[in-house]
Amino acid sequence: MTYIISHHDADGIISAYLINKLQKEQAKIIFKHWAKFGIQEDSEELKQLTEPSDVYVCDLGCSTETISALYNLTGKMKNIYLIDHHPPEENIKLRIS
Repeated sequence: MTYIISHHDADGIISAYLINKLQKEQAKIIFKHWAKFGIQEDSEELKQLTEPSDVYVCDLGCSTETISALYNLTGKMKNIYLIDHHPPEENIKLRIS
């Protein structure tokens, strides 16, 4: 199973659609009207990720909080891809592999 968590605006929707089209099987796409931009560690969206999977996060920002939430997923997810056109917050150290 592949998950795509994406912003609900035009660039987020198009990003999710394109990534889904490239998958061998249909991904589970999660769109959310975020009260706060980004992903929080206790978000309902992250609780839906129940099995080791690839996760694509589109157009939700590169905030400290989002990066931390994604790092905490690395133990149970296969691969996590952060795709965004916003620059990361200052002092964020990304682990890129």
